[in-house]
Amino acid sequence: MHRPGQTVSWYRKRLPHWEVSDAPYFVTLNLIGSLPRHVVQMIQRINQTLRRSHLHSSDYQFRHVFALMEKWLHANQGHRWLEAPEVAQIVADSIEYFVREEIWNMHSYVIMPNHLHMKFMLLPASQRYRQEETGILDGLMDSFKRYTGRAANRVLDRTGNRFWMREWYDHWIRDRQEADRIEIYIRDNPVKAGLVTDWRDWSFGSWSVKQEKR
Repeated sequence: MHRPGQTVSWYRKRLPHWEVSDAPYFVTLNLIGSLPRHVVQMIQRINQTLRRSHLHSSDYQFRHVFALMEKWLHANQGHRWLEAPEVAQIVADSIEYFVREEIWNMHSYVIMPNHLHMKFMLLPASQRYRQEETGILDGLMDSFKRYTGRAANRVLDRTGNRFWMREWYDHWIRDRQEADRIEIYIRDNPVKAGLVTDWRDWSFGSWSVKQEKR
């Protein structure tokens, strides 16, 4: 895996978003309320401090900040709507829809009770989601969140309310070693959260879909 030479888009909302050409992404979507406001603000401050210090690699910065967020996600007793099988299935079906439409090549994902991890590569058909100022990933995530949020809220009798947090965490993957680490991270997430003792027993991961197709 080579390091892409071209930045397609870089912009900041509450979080930074960096889109590049020909690289896989690691993206995390959190349910609304899954992280307390003070934790989000703390993570933002730490991230900014690490970026300004120039003492650590971008890989270290990503792993350090993400570990803080994941600790809170696993411990939080807030909304856990994704642990309802019918809600998790909506998200899984939507992921597979974008696979069939050749929008992304989904390498790995796991649907946790209050968040979703995905590792994927954008395909040429994803160009239809391009936003003029922010690029493809912004439009694609907005579309994915909008559809899954509305469908989930109908099941939960929450129509009209926000389901996902406004933004997501994205990171483009630099090399094969990092890609392998992220694959393991996604796979082991239910175990680290104390939900199962063997990752194969978690029902809503990309490995479950692959088993069903055999």
